[in-house]
Amino acid sequence: MVIAREGTAVCAIALADNASAPEQKAGAELAAYLTKVTGGEFVILREGQALKPGPRIYVGPTQFAKEQGVECERLGAEHWVMRTFGGNLVLAGGRPRGTLYAVHHFLEDVVGVHWWSPWAEFVPARADLSVGKLDRQGEPAFRN
Repeated sequence: MVIAREGTAVCAIALADNASAPEQKAGAELAAYLTKVTGGEFVILREGQALKPGPRIYVGPTQFAKEQGVECERLGAEHWVMRTFGGNLVLAGGRPRGTLYAVHHFLEDVVGVHWWSPWAEFVPARADLSVGKLDRQGEPAFRN
């Protein structure tokens, strides 16, 4: 899946129509960091909006995720899923924080962003960003 090419965003970020506050934050953080990494401007849309054709990163319990078998309501509160479906990516999890964890795992494990402390981070510069097949899931080792 191509996310950015030559510093231009190739995909949009789609949130569920009923996205919770943590899911909205996850979408905003994903867009902000993908912009920092690639220089491209990533649009955040609601899934129910008229979407032009093209690849998407679906964040949270979207209808697309459910149609692909990712049923967030069956996941634990902090369980997360990162999975590609064709030219699309699903980053989702249980409520309330699972989706935020999916986004953070994607940014760190796949994109290469690292947070060393609240004041120090590493953000790679990559005008071209694409991901291959992904099928990962997990949950924190310690519960809140």
